[in-house]
Amino acid sequence: LVSEVRTGAGLLAAVQLDRAALTAEPALPGRMVAELRRQGVLSRALASGGLQVSPSLVIDAAFVDELTSGIATALEAVQA
Repeated sequence: LVSEVRTGAGLLAAVQLDRAALTAEPALPGRMVAELRRQGVLSRALASGGLQVSPSLVIDAAFVDELTSGIATALEAVQA
């Protein structure tokens, strides 16, 4: 479902959803945002079909693990 992960300034990032998946299901970004919130990850859908990820500026390795785990679990949930 993911075609790339982009990084920006600091910890800003975006998870780009695959174009074929977006074509097959235009509501996918909204479903992902809802599932990410259920996993405790705040995000928003971008016009490109990406998901913005903006963690706090002060984080530790445990938070990064929690963030990546939440994203992985959300991806699995929307594929089911």
